[in-house]
Amino acid sequence: MSTGRKWGAGRGGTERHVVGMDELAGEGGTTCEVTEGRGAKALEERFEEVRRDQAGAFTRVQAIAHGMSDKVLTSRCRSGRIQSIHRGVYVDFTGPVPWETRVWAAWLAYGPDAALAGETALRKHGLKGNWADSPIRLELPHSRRVHQQPGIVITQIGRAHV
Repeated sequence: MSTGRKWGAGRGGTERHVVGMDELAGEGGTTCEVTEGRGAKALEERFEEVRRDQAGAFTRVQAIAHGMSDKVLTSRCRSGRIQSIHRGVYVDFTGPVPWETRVWAAWLAYGPDAALAGETALRKHGLKGNWADSPIRLELPHSRRVHQQPGIVITQIGRAHV
């Protein structure tokens, strides 16, 4: 996975960046080369689309893949433009975090082998109920080492025997 390495000056003196897209669902690990200027604008537009698809949540890895540095992330957190929700997971707004965004942030924090569980899965699939501010429930493989995050309840499951 590439993390936005600069490859020096290209034609016309512009810097070229190679950006890995492995962490984006459906991208299949492709790599694209971006030049400053119009390529950087296209990269930002793709990042806006990712955040929109994920209810405003995004990971540090996704931000770096779209040309943002750790320094910019830190600066935007300090200035209140974004907020850190879980380790390595941010949202692109300030204020209360809606349920849908909390679900995305939880899933992003634990990775693609996490599955929605219990009340969270029922609510996500449209079951009506008095959910209030119930925690986000995820299931993870038993083999995963887990660091508990606030507001998330993890159940570790073993392999199913068929």
